[in-house]
Amino acid sequence: MSAIKISGRRLNCRPGDVADLRLHPIGLIARLGARYPNCFPHWERGNTLTLSGGLMATLARQRYLAFLQQHGRCIYCDVAIWLHSPSELPGISARRACLLQATAEHKHARCDGGSNSSSNIAAACWYCNSHRHRAGKPRPFEAFREFVQRRLKAGRWHGIRVKA
Repeated sequence: MSAIKISGRRLNCRPGDVADLRLHPIGLIARLGARYPNCFPHWERGNTLTLSGGLMATLARQRYLAFLQQHGRCIYCDVAIWLHSPSELPGISARRACLLQATAEHKHARCDGGSNSSSNIAAACWYCNSHRHRAGKPRPFEAFREFVQRRLKAGRWHGIRVKA
C-alpha cells in the first residue's frame, strides 16, 4: 500500500492508493475514489483532492449520525446503504453498490434556506439523492419520498435488492 499524504486540506495520492482513514472525510473519499473511480466522478484521477474544510466535516458528521439513526437505510427507498465501503453490502457488484453510497440529503434544500442542522439532514443513497436534484427545482422532501415509494411498488426505481 502506498503512502497517502495529508497536508492542510489537501490529500495527495495516486489511483489505486488505499488509505486507512475510515471515518476521516478526506480519507474516505480518497480511499473509495481511488478504488472505485466510476462511483466518484469528482475524484481527480491524477493527484489531488481539495475539500472545503469545516463544511465537509460537518456534513460528514451529520451524514454519519443520520446513517446510524436510520439503521443504515435510505430515507427514500428504504434500501440498505453503505458508509465506508461498498463491500458492506454483500451479494451485489461494486458497480451496483456505488448507487447505494450514503449521502447527506438536505430535507429542506440549502438554496431554499435550509440549514446543515441535524434535523435537516437525512442519509439517502446516491441514486435517490441525485434523482431528487436532477430537476431544476427539487420536489419537497415528503413528496419525493412518496414518489419513490410509488415507483418502488411499481418496480420502476433502481431495482436493487440487497441480501440481508
